[in-house]
Amino acid sequence: GEFVEQEPGGLVAGIKIKRLEFKVGNKTRKAVRDLTLNMFEGQITVLLGHNGAGKTTTLSMLTLFPPTSGRAYISGYDICQDMALIRQSLGLCPQHDVLFDDLTVKEHLLFYAQLKGYCKEKIPEEVDRIIHILKLENKERARAKTLSGGMKRKLSIGIALIGDSKVVMLDEPTSGMDPSARRSTWDLLQGEKRGRTILLTTHYMDEADLLGDRIAIMAGGELFELLFAELEMNREELGIASYGASVTTMEEVFLVGKLVDSSLDIQAIQLPALQYQHERRSHDWTADDASSISGMTDVTDFTDSGTIISEDCSNIKLNTGIKLHLQQFYAMFLKRALYSFRNWKVMVAQFLVPLIFTVIALVVARTLPGGKDLPSLNLALRNYGPTKVPVAFIDYVLVNAKAEGGVFNEKCVVGAAFQGKTSHYTEATAYFNNQGYHTPATALMMLDNALFKLVAGPNASIQTNNNPMPRNMSEMAKSELRGQTSFAIAINLMYGMASLSSTFALLLVTESAIKSKHVQKVSGVYLSNFWFSALLWDLINFLLPCLLILCFGVKAFTVHYHLVDVLLILLLYGWAIVPLMYLLSFFFSTPASAFTRLTIFNVITGTATFLAVIILNIPLQLQNLSKILSKVFLIFPNYCLGMSLNQFYQNYEFISFCTSITYQTNYFSMSSPGVGRFLVALSMQGLVFVLLLFIIELQFVKTLHRLITTFCMRRRQFPLLVNAALLPEDSDVADERKRVFECQPVIESMMGSPLILQELSKYSSGGNLLAVDRLSLAVGKGECFGLLGFNGAGKTTTFKMLTGDETVTSGDAYIDGYSILRDIKKQVQQRIGYCPQFDAVLDHMTGRETLSMYARLRGIPEKYVSGCVENVLRSLLLEPHADKLIRSYGGNKRKLSAGIALIGGPPVIFLDEPSTGMDPVARRLLWDAVTHTRESGKAVIITSHSMEECEALCTRLAVMVNGQFKCLGSPQHLKSKFGSGYTLLAKVHVEADLEDTDLLLFKNFIESTFPSELKDEHQGMVHYHLTDKTLTWAQVFGTLEAAKEKYHIEDYCVSQISLEQVFLSFAQFQHCTQGGK
Repeated sequence: GEFVEQEPGGLVAGIKIKRLEFKVGNKTRKAVRDLTLNMFEGQITVLLGHNGAGKTTTLSMLTLFPPTSGRAYISGYDICQDMALIRQSLGLCPQHDVLFDDLTVKEHLLFYAQLKGYCKEKIPEEVDRIIHILKLENKERARAKTLSGGMKRKLSIGIALIGDSKVVMLDEPTSGMDPSARRSTWDLLQGEKRGRTILLTTHYMDEADLLGDRIAIMAGGELFELLFAELEMNREELGIASYGASVTTMEEVFLVGKLVDSSLDIQAIQLPALQYQHERRSHDWTADDASSISGMTDVTDFTDSGTIISEDCSNIKLNTGIKLHLQQFYAMFLKRALYSFRNWKVMVAQFLVPLIFTVIALVVARTLPGGKDLPSLNLALRNYGPTKVPVAFIDYVLVNAKAEGGVFNEKCVVGAAFQGKTSHYTEATAYFNNQGYHTPATALMMLDNALFKLVAGPNASIQTNNNPMPRNMSEMAKSELRGQTSFAIAINLMYGMASLSSTFALLLVTESAIKSKHVQKVSGVYLSNFWFSALLWDLINFLLPCLLILCFGVKAFTVHYHLVDVLLILLLYGWAIVPLMYLLSFFFSTPASAFTRLTIFNVITGTATFLAVIILNIPLQLQNLSKILSKVFLIFPNYCLGMSLNQFYQNYEFISFCTSITYQTNYFSMSSPGVGRFLVALSMQGLVFVLLLFIIELQFVKTLHRLITTFCMRRRQFPLLVNAALLPEDSDVADERKRVFECQPVIESMMGSPLILQELSKYSSGGNLLAVDRLSLAVGKGECFGLLGFNGAGKTTTFKMLTGDETVTSGDAYIDGYSILRDIKKQVQQRIGYCPQFDAVLDHMTGRETLSMYARLRGIPEKYVSGCVENVLRSLLLEPHADKLIRSYGGNKRKLSAGIALIGGPPVIFLDEPSTGMDPVARRLLWDAVTHTRESGKAVIITSHSMEECEALCTRLAVMVNGQFKCLGSPQHLKSKFGSGYTLLAKVHVEADLEDTDLLLFKNFIESTFPSELKDEHQGMVHYHLTDKTLTWAQVFGTLEAAKEKYHIEDYCVSQISLEQVFLSFAQFQHCTQGGK
């Protein structure tokens, strides 16, 4: 088409895509539509597109999921038929790191090299090569869970490249990397592309511009030196203080490319202008007035009542006291309910599994032999297996008893001897041993049959049946005392409850693992509301399957009002087991492992303990041990449940059978077979477990641990503080430290500095490294402060301390006048908004439900919740996704995380790399939202690896190196202080056989013409810093225009020194220090 560049000739297509489509949502929506694209060997093809454009879906089709229609070929193989062959030479770096926490860097690479079938002898050499090009030599023995986010991305890239993968797919490979690491990754990819077909997606437009041999955008002009000369000559007349120039960036091309296709994105671009119009006009517009704003924008800026949604929600008076508690309780309760309703696996574990075991219990109970009289027994030799008939009976017995010894005595032996006493009669004697219960009668029956056959003929026989005596009442009572039915029911119900109870920890483990629980705390939720709402829902959830179980009508549990008694037992079990599952959830990091191991724990502490007590009670010599264990096991809710059900059922059977034997008419008696002691134990367990839960959550243990650790490590840390204090400090940083030192934090907060850091420090777990080193800072209202630094510099650690996720080693910080050491739970966390580095959103909720939940946690009155949520959804262009489950959001999760931090307008907002993974349109929408929040008087603290973002948002910023501020001030101040001259980026057309010569000539020309310093060089692209402050724009452009043809300059760009270059100038300090550690 018009916008598609002609394909290069003479190159082999490593990937061919022909009319590829992929439908989602009941095959109604096309995530990828009619995609046709070729990617060539030896080139890097960059795939651009907004969040949801289909980039990741395209990669997924090429590596895993079959397309709905169309064809694709990788290295000549069809992805629908030959995927096994394709994967032998395929490397993939997914959007999110998929690593084994406990494997080292080297072990990961060894594992994947072998998985790809690489030559065994060459694997060690290949692994060492990849580690070297990744620059991870000093981390090769480090486990993946200890690596920073940027290092994990490097490892994921290494996994994709290892094993000589001919086709490599990289989904946003440099997201989360600092600028220095990103540049080294660019070098790596440029060096590795020879012989490979590389497909790369990114949201960094400079990355696409630099790496991409060909660029595809997926979507649902001439400079003259004369112009600059005239501007410079007429500056005073025109009233120009200063001016600059830039070329069209890849980002601008991307934005324009999107405008061609998507009216939704036109709305996004227009949004800031519309907001400006809203601010200019009076706020009492009606919906009719709004229809004239723009024909391209739906009238959704207004609620049904005519109120403007874009009205600042931060000015609304928030709920406090009992209203806030009720609102938070409702939000937390609704979250739990949605999780149960939308997770079918949880429903199976909570309802189906207990019911299955109940059915098994009833079946077993009805098939077990009961207390009825036994049937009559036919006495015949065939009941005892094969029969031997020796002739000489007495000799046979003597010989075999001597030969076989005790073994012979285990056999059932019967016989007869006939001896003539007189001529009138013969004496017949029947012989038997006592190994068979019925052998005496059987021996007599054989003898009678022999005599009868002698008299009546060979066909005569006598059939003998043994009928047991009817049991008396004592014998029948003993039979009932065995408790087989109660045992079967108790065992099976414990198995069902083991599965049901384990589900109560799943959401908690998920929330802790993704840090959603921490964000909820930061958003102001009271611990009592968080835990008691969970407890209430889980008890209700627990009661429903219990009622279903009782519907089966086990007689002992339903007659004579026993239903209420059994429900009491089950509810007290729920009261004890649910908080126990909450406590044990702290030990797990994944829901799957939590469910499996907690189920095993419940089985062991229930079934195993129950069986131990029952079995040990049988032998007389072990009954005392059984009694001791019975008291010890009272600490386990599952044991108490099993014993309660067992003894309750037994007691019912005793009472219904015979009142003349020992029994308890009071089912809740403390003595056996009453269940009173078990119910008391369950009640006490619930109280103890809830108390322990709040002790842990209120961080009493963590605070004590911090005090002990600080005291014990003071001697080791003192030299670190002394050495740090001796290092030279930037004058701006020193001035800020002095200003903070001299102020009174509470008064200063009231005067307009909602965030104050005083000598804030954090030591690593080993205690020999300062992760955060004596930070002092005051951030005022209406200020956006940028925290810049390389991976591992301490930015995220600082955020975690300020939000209460990690403890502070020394120093303090004040948020709105409250100390993070003393008031972190009660006051601080209700005054901050937090967007963590990784998305802390729950997949089972929709975007609208999530924002509504956080609005309620903030205390926004219920009547304003929907309006504030709409405002955030619209400002971040999330309306099309608002009612979809978050698991389908992809890159839009980042927008939602930012929206959570902004909703409700807290006084201090922390944004940890908020735009990572966002496309340029989404990024600009976020910038508008943050700017609007800042202008409303909030203090915003942001970390970012995008210098463009920092320049657009930050009023002040600081660069962190090894936990310290190395510089501090406004972006322009830092550029003026640490940078001078111009930046020159030029791309030289080089012939394949003259590559070095052409580039060298141009470099010699620049270095001889301008005082300059070569900063970077990539495949014909050179980056120079022109250091002469006296150079004018006209001189630079005039010289380059004149030399353009001579040195084959394809294009070039001249600009003022950038903030990124100032930032990179501090890279040497980070690397040097790390090298010395």
